[in-house]
Amino acid sequence: MGIIDERLRGSCEGLKLMQQKLSKLTGISQTAINRYGHGDTTINAKALLKYADFLMCPLVIFWDAAMTRRARFLAIIRSM
Repeated sequence: MGIIDERLRGSCEGLKLMQQKLSKLTGISQTAINRYGHGDTTINAKALLKYADFLMCPLVIFWDAAMTRRARFLAIIRSM
């Protein structure tokens, strides 16, 4: 599971939202929410924006840690 998937899942669990209710509130299918939450499917930008709007948070919250992780990985590769 990736950073973005973990943060989406954590946000929804923190709000105690069931997938069915989240689906109705965001317009994202319950199947897609399940796949995103388990890391089976990479979330697209449109769905991520819907999540951010619903959670009233900036998109950077989802990417910040992922970009930091990628930057660390690239630094390790470059140092080899």
